[in-house]
Amino acid sequence: MSASIHTSEGESPGPAPIVPLLREGGEGREDRSLLNRQLRTIKEMIEDLEPQTAAGQKYSMEKVLAFLRPQIGHGALSLSTRNGWELSHLVEQLEREVSRPVPDARLFGDHAEALVALLLATT
Repeated sequence: MSASIHTSEGESPGPAPIVPLLREGGEGREDRSLLNRQLRTIKEMIEDLEPQTAAGQKYSMEKVLAFLRPQIGHGALSLSTRNGWELSHLVEQLEREVSRPVPDARLFGDHAEALVALLLATT
């Protein structure tokens, strides 16, 4: 019988912690390649939002946001002040949309695709 992890009653399991893949200085080719593949997967998740149910859309949006947020935060990428501000602003817009009771998948997708495109351009 295999062991499984159970949470306490009333405790919901949270998403696995996500850490930035590119750190200041010395990022390796493998890290960049992995981030590039992950960003392409995130892009596919964004493109697939429309046909999902409202609950599925919100879940996918939260997953996309959970991946993107640490990729630009805390010096994960070497960015100019202006570019850092632009990326932070895009993440804030995504956070606002996800926090709405009924998020707009099209609006979220537009902002998320722009952010992914910027991240792909910097990797």
